[in-house]
Amino acid sequence: MYYFCLCWTILAYPQNSYAIPTTHTYTGNFFTGIQDMPIPNGSYDTTQRVTGSFTITDVLVSDLNAASITPTEFSFSDGRTVLSSTLGLGQFEVAEFIISTDSEGGIIDWQIRLGIGLGATPIIGDQGFLISTQTIRFQEDFGGIDELFLEEGKTFVSSDFAFIQNSPGVWTSASTIPIPEPSSLSLLALGLAGLDITRRKRSKA
Repeated sequence: MYYFCLCWTILAYPQNSYAIPTTHTYTGNFFTGIQDMPIPNGSYDTTQRVTGSFTITDVLVSDLNAASITPTEFSFSDGRTVLSSTLGLGQFEVAEFIISTDSEGGIIDWQIRLGIGLGATPIIGDQGFLISTQTIRFQEDFGGIDELFLEEGKTFVSSDFAFIQNSPGVWTSASTIPIPEPSSLSLLALGLAGLDITRRKRSKA
């Protein structure tokens, strides 16, 4: 009987809580402002917008106030360029995720900026990229490309960019609930229960 009581005591002991990895997905509104230069090649247009997602190890806590977070992975696009964590964080000149949440942990304000610069010693044809979405200081989604070019023996930077202001997009979130493995305490409790059953059977023999 001792083993039986002990195993139930162990099973009733609080088990470890598990983090719930969560992906937050952003869908912006279509760009309304465009600058399109001959360099770089390609164009922005009003069918493009900022979209993307980031994943964190657990759900966002409630009532965050412009808190800096560190995603485990991310990927954002402006319809022309994709900037993601698969490129390696060392490639980014800026990778900023600042989030405010409501009482239920929903995103209500944000500042996300991802940028890859032209580099310390750029050469002709090198490009830099910036994708951002923010509402904390002002409301704007932005995508831009810079390119270094040569003209009449001088180097210049030409930029294409697109934006929309005062029309923030929407966030959705999805969580992956892990299936926990049996803890060592649970395994110990089951083992003790087995010992108790065996002991009682021998006592009756």
